[in-house]
Amino acid sequence: MLINFRFKNFRSFYEETLFSMEATTDNSFKEFNLISLDSENVPSKISDNLLKSAVVFGSNATGKTNLLRALHYMQYIILDSLADSNNAINVNETFALYKDAYLNDSLFEVELIENKQYYKYGFILNQGKINQEWLYKYKNKQVNVFTRENNMLTKIAAKDKPIINIISSLSDTELFILLGTKLKLSDVKALEDVRTWFKNLLIIPEGRYTKFNVYLNNTIKEKACNILKQADIGIKDIKVKKAKVNFTSDNTNSIETPVVINKQQRILNQNEQNEVYTLDLATTLNIYNSNKEKVEDKEFMLLKDLDFYSAGTVKLLNCLGFFIIALEEGRVLLMDEIDSRLHYIIVKYLINDMFNSKDQNPNNAQLICTAHNLMLMNEGLRRDQIYFVSKDEYGESHLSAISDFKGIRKTDSFTKQYLAGLFTNLPNM
Repeated sequence: MLINFRFKNFRSFYEETLFSMEATTDNSFKEFNLISLDSENVPSKISDNLLKSAVVFGSNATGKTNLLRALHYMQYIILDSLADSNNAINVNETFALYKDAYLNDSLFEVELIENKQYYKYGFILNQGKINQEWLYKYKNKQVNVFTRENNMLTKIAAKDKPIINIISSLSDTELFILLGTKLKLSDVKALEDVRTWFKNLLIIPEGRYTKFNVYLNNTIKEKACNILKQADIGIKDIKVKKAKVNFTSDNTNSIETPVVINKQQRILNQNEQNEVYTLDLATTLNIYNSNKEKVEDKEFMLLKDLDFYSAGTVKLLNCLGFFIIALEEGRVLLMDEIDSRLHYIIVKYLINDMFNSKDQNPNNAQLICTAHNLMLMNEGLRRDQIYFVSKDEYGESHLSAISDFKGIRKTDSFTKQYLAGLFTNLPNM
């Protein structure tokens, strides 16, 4: 579970920014939208409840996507191999509109719970080098697992002191959390837990096709089919099939890999014959005669027969499996532009009926997404679940939640207040 994410000097965010999944004292939808924490396992400063979901709104080009990219970038560095860590750190993008911003620190820090244990892990980058790195856990009190300044460990458990003699100095492009898991530290579990959390972090960037192999799991496939039936799309069944990638094709089936993307999320695969292929999804529909009597079933491929389905159906089938995985395994899911191409009722179902639910979310999964459809503000969301990103005259992005504003009642129409400019500046059009 994610508690807090803090970052600074990354893309359109220059000042230190805190994104929090800690719940306020508001009792709205408490039974459905909140996760109760064991107070003995977390510091007293942490709320007793976490949010199951948060939706980030904002005008175009304000920086909503950059909030997700910041956490995605942190995941990329932590999961990257030691050999490639230099490249990962060098692609850090500092604020572009201040001339000397590249000289200043970039901060990335998360507070999380993994294996019922609280951790706070972070690092500071500056001009392609790691200046600081730290990891804390909480066990009756906050314990420093390790602290690193520049190329040296400055704090570590006494029984691990001999390791410092083994490591004369760390590479300034190498995270200790990567190296430390290879060493026999007394608390190597803490390092492994943090890496496991980032490994389990699910990210669906807007416009990217995900792997369909999630539907090879019969449980996930059946749940997806049930949701498709409720959505009245007409698809009876789905089946995963292999298909070669056509690199000459100029349609959305072509693969575009962003600069910063988790390697495990790439769609390309390679078999023993070195043929590059992707996974396609066969969908089964009923075929009727002129008397509207069913005569047979027919398969349509989601990607190969791309023109057959709407962009919304393609998007839903691309992301639906990951929503179900997150719920089944209690994972954190990030999704950009959740409402693009999807009907409002489907998006409302994904957020409220799947994540903000006692029955469908028993494992305390969390959803963090960006959206434009303002109707979502007044549908089952608490004030601390609604975030806004705005941009000032200097191009800096700023983050706030409705719960940050005084005098906002839970019975108010958040949409009307937003359109009136109460929470953030809107385009003057």
